[in-house]
Amino acid sequence: MTGGGGSDQFVFDTVPGAGNVDTLTDFESGTDRIVLENAVFQALGANGALSATMFEIGAVATRPDTHVLFDPTTGVISYDADGSGAVAAVAFALLPFGVTVNASDFLII
Repeated sequence: MTGGGGSDQFVFDTVPGAGNVDTLTDFESGTDRIVLENAVFQALGANGALSATMFEIGAVATRPDTHVLFDPTTGVISYDADGSGAVAAVAFALLPFGVTVNASDFLII
């Protein structure tokens, strides 16, 4: 996925899985938004900003309320429906090496 000039919204509204991991080629933290459809990403709850407690840096959730993960070593953004529970996180996006993301870059619709 490639945005245009200025701020962009990258919308994810399909069930994540191995066959549909999108690369965000020009994502810019603090300017662009990653928009998650709560009918698909159900653990995220109501519309609005992603709660900082639902976001974690790393490949594996360490808290039960972590549902969005960013692994800076691989650039993978994943969704974990049950947080630190038994169900594994599922990748849905990939950022180029060196690009970062934080909780405030996500919007739930």
